[in-house]
Amino acid sequence: MRPKVMTVVRAALLTLLAGMVCSSRAVAAGTAEEFHHEVLPNGLRILLHPREGARNVSMRVLVQVGMLDFPCGKRETPHFLEHLIFAGTRTHTEGDLDTLIRNQGGEWTAYTGAKATWYEVEMYSGRYRLGLRLLHEMLTEPLLSTESVETSRRIIQRESGEEEGHLREWMYAMGFGKSAAAKALEAFGHACSTLETPRHITRKEIIDTWRRTYVASNMAVILVGNFKQAEALREIHRTFGGMPMKPAPVQHRLEYRQPPAPLRVESTLHQILGTEASLLLGFRIAGHRSEDRAVLRLLEGHLGEVLYQEIRVKKGLSYTPFAVSEQFRDAGILYLGTDSALDTVEETLGEMSRQVQHLLDHPLTEDEVEDWKNALLSGDARGLETNAEYADWYLYSVDDLVSHGHFVDEAAAIRGLTAAGVDEAAHRYLALEHAVTVVEAPLVSYRSLLLIILAAGLLTVLLIIAATRRRWMTRHGVSVRLPLRRGTRSPLP
Repeated sequence: MRPKVMTVVRAALLTLLAGMVCSSRAVAAGTAEEFHHEVLPNGLRILLHPREGARNVSMRVLVQVGMLDFPCGKRETPHFLEHLIFAGTRTHTEGDLDTLIRNQGGEWTAYTGAKATWYEVEMYSGRYRLGLRLLHEMLTEPLLSTESVETSRRIIQRESGEEEGHLREWMYAMGFGKSAAAKALEAFGHACSTLETPRHITRKEIIDTWRRTYVASNMAVILVGNFKQAEALREIHRTFGGMPMKPAPVQHRLEYRQPPAPLRVESTLHQILGTEASLLLGFRIAGHRSEDRAVLRLLEGHLGEVLYQEIRVKKGLSYTPFAVSEQFRDAGILYLGTDSALDTVEETLGEMSRQVQHLLDHPLTEDEVEDWKNALLSGDARGLETNAEYADWYLYSVDDLVSHGHFVDEAAAIRGLTAAGVDEAAHRYLALEHAVTVVEAPLVSYRSLLLIILAAGLLTVLLIIAATRRRWMTRHGVSVRLPLRRGTRSPLP
């Protein structure tokens, strides 16, 4: 992505997450009546939400293709292509594009997630049409030259923190240098056992991906901010509306495996030195298309609060306990997580499991469920504030329009929850016999390193003393006679 750089998998630990999760929040008050939704003859989906106030326009272009749409060894392909979209067009170089955006006080970036890629431009409202034209040019006329491909290949390698070589690829395949989070995703069927790198992706594969997936019927254009709707529609029809009509690629169904027995995974030489461990307890759950969307939100909120109260407030074992879910259309994972001191890892993991089991053995009462329903509804009622927040909400909710033809009424689903339904869902999704425990711990703590340094220093001093004594005795002709056992004869005269 450009120009922001994300660290890759702390993203797998806490955001397995970022840019890959579809929002499950209800429409903010009034939004359903204010937005304009249209599908052009070529299949392009348009979402417009004019808002007065801040003099900016937040623009998003969503392309329904992500890393999990590709086989192992090729999953960097959409990310590679995303970089190349920014690398210049037939008309403008990368520097030209950057100058055009920056000179209008704009900002631009892009993200590639598991099932989608999207491009963002924040622009002064008086110049937003320029932003639209540049987005259209970048997406429909990318240069994709041999030189830009190789330059982007090197950039992606550096973005991941290092330039992967054959040795590191081999070590990763053998499990060395692999994070526990990556191993957990492998267990759920989400990640590959081999290192994903752009090394083996060809220019032809990138071009084929662009031609197949960057088509109008596989895209959505979203505008939120201070603009006139009729004017924006004319600009979109003139630019994106001129894209040829082509069929959208078939969306791959994503299903997570459920481990048949409790599974524990730990990192292997992933972090050498540190002071604490990161712990996760993962459960396979349904995707955001499921009718369980609302009840899973309630369970997530409840477990996050319970972990905070029990692990941090009462026992002081952690600073940041949390519960967070990753949901795609058809499948997802609920993670309970926390930090932990290295000497309390097992105690903290035990407490996390106990809290899950307590929920299963002692279901929430109707009053407790009502409290959580009110908390969720009140949180949603606060609504969204900025144009960018609205644009992101629409971005994450496009799949609802594709699947149902309308946004899901999350508030109605929350109001319909019952204690019995919550208990049934908890037993269906939170079985500890199918949980994956993730322990991300350094190989050596600072305390252990200090002891190693002290021991090495002491050994060095003893060796120096012994060598010095030996040289002194040799210089002065001193020999050492070993004591003889009784009954032996000395070999010395």
